Amino acid sequence: TLVSSDGGPNRYSLTILTKSPEGWKSRRITAPRKGEKEAEEDDWRSVFMGLAFEDNRLLYASEGNSGRVRLIDVTSGKRIATIDLNNGGYQDSYTGDLAFDAARNLLFVVDQANFRVAVIDTRRRAVISSLKVGRIPFAVALEG
Repeated sequence: TLVSSDGGPNRYSLTILTKSPEGWKSRRITAPRKGEKEAEEDDWRSVFMGLAFEDNRLLYASEGNSGRVRLIDVTSGKRIATIDLNNGGYQDSYTGDLAFDAARNLLFVVDQANFRVAVIDTRRRAVISSLKVGRIPFAVALEG
């Protein structure tokens, strides 16, 4: 399974590409627009760069300007949870790149606006630590 994080111009979305015996199949999960029925139940408006699979079904996606990370079931397109980085004295977070450590169930999230990497315990779905880094961090990677 491949996923792309898609910016406008019309709306934000995730494109899910899956390989089948017939070839690649594509489907899109779109963020609702203000005024749409779905928007009343879910305030998801954007995506930005960061994507990380927990397993073959669960995907973490950075929301960018909201300062949140969204956990999505890629088979159904449904939101499982959102995790907000705007806590513990931090505000105006801008979530970017992600890296998932499956052995320790930790998600590392670049917060570009606060010049840090936030560490999320994925079992508790909570920020457990913040690491100050250089100015406007852009990407993060784990060594194997």
